[in-house]
Amino acid sequence: MCGALDVLPALLLFVPLFGSGAGGSAPSSLPGITGMNPRVRLVCLFVVALTIANGVCAVLISRLDRPVWNRHRLVTGLALSVLGFAVFILSRQPYAAMLYFAPLVVKGILLTQAK
Repeated sequence: MCGALDVLPALLLFVPLFGSGAGGSAPSSLPGITGMNPRVRLVCLFVVALTIANGVCAVLISRLDRPVWNRHRLVTGLALSVLGFAVFILSRQPYAAMLYFAPLVVKGILLTQAK
């Protein structure tokens, strides 16, 4: 379940949640942002790509019956969710930050109920 939640930020690559810049009012997806510093946009794309890759690995590893590997992907997924939330808050992109925060809350609830 947590691995599937880590794939959710892939929506940032397609859904127009970002403002296109100071002069423009049309929203755009993460790769199409023109008003963001290119380095900041690269960091955002990197965090999203890492989160998606971790989610895909977690889904694939869950089929192998390796509890230690599952635990590593879970911890990595939580860390990437916190990192993604922080990066998008610091880059002043609240909608993208919420796309990281909501799954983080769900993961926390699932982890507390699993114990």
